[in-house]
This record gives sequence, structure tokens and C-alpha cells, in this order.
Amino acid sequence: MAAPGELLLKSDLIASYLAQADAFLHDPASYDLTLAAHIVPFLKHIGAGVGLLRRMPGAEDRARRLPTPKQQHPDGVLFELSAAIRYAREDFEVEFVPESSTRSADFRVGPAGSTKDLHVECKRLRASEYELREQDAVRADTRANGPLIVGPKMWRLLTGELLPSGPYHIMLRGQSDEQDARYIDQVDYASVLSWHCLAPRSIDARGPHIFSLLADIDRQLATAPMGTAHIGMYAERDTISADRRRQLNREAVGRFQANSKLIDIYLHYYLPRVSEAHSWTIDETAEMGSRLDEPLLEDPRIFMLAELQPDATKAAWDLPPPQPLR
Repeated sequence: MAAPGELLLKSDLIASYLAQADAFLHDPASYDLTLAAHIVPFLKHIGAGVGLLRRMPGAEDRARRLPTPKQQHPDGVLFELSAAIRYAREDFEVEFVPESSTRSADFRVGPAGSTKDLHVECKRLRASEYELREQDAVRADTRANGPLIVGPKMWRLLTGELLPSGPYHIMLRGQSDEQDARYIDQVDYASVLSWHCLAPRSIDARGPHIFSLLADIDRQLATAPMGTAHIGMYAERDTISADRRRQLNREAVGRFQANSKLIDIYLHYYLPRVSEAHSWTIDETAEMGSRLDEPLLEDPRIFMLAELQPDATKAAWDLPPPQPLR
């Protein structure tokens, strides 16, 4: 069974992203639960806010960057568009900064009718090379033991409980359905494997580090009258690592001394949820370091899905897994 990353067409990533969105709507046989959970929530958020984007100068040009050969990864632009929608929903006027040889923010915002003096820079962090190597090693260790089936209902049936977010591998032997080999009619035996690494050095090496990214953002905002930074990242795969990463990021923000007029730093942690009830949701934890008396945004989260995030005061990785449909 292919890993989710192997389903992406490296020469045209945005086509792979859109293919998963289309499969969700029209072709379930081509839909990958794990991969799409990282993609569909962003596309849905942008789709719901497309009316707001159409009123933003420069948004259309920014969206056109997605299918161009120079665009290295679509995550960056999708994050920028999502953040811009978030400001527009707070009644800020938004305009994207045209690309040029001069370093600058992604977009500018301000109250309706005013000058847009607040410059906003958005960055996405992806898995470190250490984590990618570690994941490949685990796959190599388990591949010879039989087919690997990943699915929340299979997890629940084999373990007798809803499993929280974390790394799991299911090894089994059985008979597959004649019409679709992904479905198992009969299981001869199965084993569910979970692991948690508690070594601080491993946790620190596996996670992304934001201090150098903050320095890059500071340079991007060097000429801005005021600046705000949004840094998006996926939450670590278990609660211990997630809490450790969050603490390290807080420490990095606390000791960072900006040369620019950077007033707000928002950290966004995304936890894709694959469950029997929802196949593409993301729980978001967001926090802010600010020099202002009051926060600029009433709610620091970009995804405003209150019905799926009942308690915004808790970290997403501390919330129980979504309940199955009955």
C-alpha cells in the first residue's frame, strides 16, 4: 500500500491536491483519507471565502501562482489565501502585495476606508528531514509483515476503542473484496502497532524550528509600518511531542528580538482528523504573542469551525477523537 506522499505528483502538486478534492466529491475509489485530511480543509475554507477573495486586490494574481512551474509547494499560497480570508471576516480590508525583487509581506490589511498599514507575512513549516527519514524507516520495518490498512473504523474494530491522534500501523492477513482490494472481507489475524518516542533529543530534532523563520519574517517586514506574522505547522503526532514542540516555540517567540515593527506573532497548529464521522476535518490550536494591549484578531484561529472544535481553550491534541456515526 502506497504512503500518502507517494500519491502526489511531484511535478504538479496542485493538480494532485485538486484531484483529491474532486475525488471527495465524485470518485470515492480515488480518495485517500490520510492525504486528503491535509488538503481538503484548506480548499473548503478558501471555497467558502471565495467571495471575499474576489474583492481583494491582488488575490487573483496570488491564486494564479499555484499552477505555475516556479511554485515549489502549494501549501504556502493556500495558507496565505486562508489567512487573508480570516482578516476579511473580521471586517478588515485586505490587499495582496505584488511580487517584486524587494522583500515584502504577503498582504496588507487595515480597517475599512483606512490606509492598510499592517503588513502580514505567512509561513508554513513542513516536516523536518529527520522526521521524514524516521517515517521511512518505520515503513521499511513493517512492510515485510503483510499489507497495511489505515482506517479509523478498522482501528476501532481491532482495538475495541477510539484511538487518539498518534502513529499507528495495522498489519493483517485476510481476504480482500473482489471489487476493491482496499476492503477486507475476512481477517485471519491482525496486529495494531503504536509507538511513542520520549527521548528529548529525538523530539527536538523531529520537529520544525521557528527561530530562523522568525528572522526571515523580520527581514520581509523591514519596511512595513507595522507587521504581523502567521506561522502554520502540523501538530506533532503524539501529545508528549506536541506539548514539547509548543513549549519550544513559545520560548523561541519569547526570546526573539525583532528589528522590524513586528507587533503580533500567531502560531497555528493543525491536527488533521481522519474519523468515521468526518474524513477531511482539521482541528486547529492557535496562540499569539503580541505587543498590543488587545489582540488584533478576536479569535486567533484561521479555521472557524466551532461545531467541530467545541473547546478552543484546549490544545487540539488533548481533545478526544471524533465519535463515530451511530
